[in-house]
Amino acid sequence: MTFEKRVPQIISVIFHPLLMPSAGLLILFNSGTYLSLVSFDVKKVIFLTVVLSTLVLPLALLPVLYFRKIITDIQMDIRQERFLPYFLIMILYILTFIFLIRIPLHSHIHAYALSLPVMVLVLILVNIRLNISEHMMALGGIVGLILSLVIHFGLALQSYFVIAVLAAGITGTARAILRKHSALELYGGFILGIIVTGVVMLIY
Repeated sequence: MTFEKRVPQIISVIFHPLLMPSAGLLILFNSGTYLSLVSFDVKKVIFLTVVLSTLVLPLALLPVLYFRKIITDIQMDIRQERFLPYFLIMILYILTFIFLIRIPLHSHIHAYALSLPVMVLVLILVNIRLNISEHMMALGGIVGLILSLVIHFGLALQSYFVIAVLAAGITGTARAILRKHSALELYGGFILGIIVTGVVMLIY
């Protein structure tokens, strides 16, 4: 792999969609609202649960699906092969939401947990016809989360917003260089992520 391809590949890994749920939770815990006042022990349990169910287990599923020949490569470049992996990830996200909703936390944490399976469901439906960018949709979800916090609490989260938008721009450029998506699929995924997460966060 050439250097020009290696760098975009590294960027795609750094901002992988499966990392975004954990990143969003960290933003919630450090947003400057009373969510930041949740005890460290509770934060640790919630964070480890989210990391396990939205990152570790989904990543563990991919080699199993690959060796069972359900997918032909770990990166799931073939759109038609994504339904089962996405469906299984959605189930894990639903279980995460069910676990968290049983804990007496602020509704914004519950809303964010709900936005995750909703986002995957939308991705599954859109993927029937379009090769939408899951990277950009996940980063759009982070932007949607930040905007919902700004709207609801009136917070000054400019630094988080700028970082998230820059990350989206860098990732979108990397995916375009790798020729994984068209511009429409990249912008569409980003906007869709903002809308889905923002709507769920604001109406929950």
